[in-house]
Amino acid sequence: MFVTHGAEALSLSHQSDTACFSVVAAASPGVLERVLELFAKEGMVPSKLHCHADEELNLDIQVAGMPAERAEYLGRRMRQIFCVERVFVSRLAGR
Repeated sequence: MFVTHGAEALSLSHQSDTACFSVVAAASPGVLERVLELFAKEGMVPSKLHCHADEELNLDIQVAGMPAERAEYLGRRMRQIFCVERVFVSRLAGR
């Protein structure tokens, strides 16, 4: 679960869903920081994060309780980051 600031409220129907982000970027210093900064600016902490770097940087990020509209918005913002090549956004439904 993440913490939001301001007037944004989560409905109970979204609280069990998880937003999933799969990011492929150039293995460049600062890319991981710039991607995670988007979550920090929104007052969110990812519930899961996996990072693997070789010739490219692969990030898998999950945020529990994030509304679909907000996930799509953050996906668009990630695509604008220098060195980010691809971003896939999906949902993992709660049980």
